[in-house]
Amino acid sequence: MGTIGSNIASFRVSKRWAQEKLASELGMTQSQISKIENDQFSPSWDLMCQIADKLDVSVSSLLPSQSNNIMYNQFSDQSCSIINQNNAYENEKKLLLEIIELKNKLISVLESKNKIE
Repeated sequence: MGTIGSNIASFRVSKRWAQEKLASELGMTQSQISKIENDQFSPSWDLMCQIADKLDVSVSSLLPSQSNNIMYNQFSDQSCSIINQNNAYENEKKLLLEIIELKNKLISVLESKNKIE
């Protein structure tokens, strides 16, 4: 199969659901579903799980081939985002890297503060 978005669209269509139906099931707007299906927005891991549940498919069936993915699991709360290299999720990748950098700076500041006290 193709991208995350095209996989979601394929499974949605196979259920004979309009974007509005999936959006309603998820408490989202049709526009948000359109952006996901057109790979303009990368859903969070939690949203991927919700989508898979509503479409009655496994989360792994929504993913592109494993060779095209980078899994980021940097956070202790097990949140995870999927970056598909072939579909330019560069903005999400940059954001995750910025979050990690800010987290590291915060740790450094807190460690320095603890040394002073």
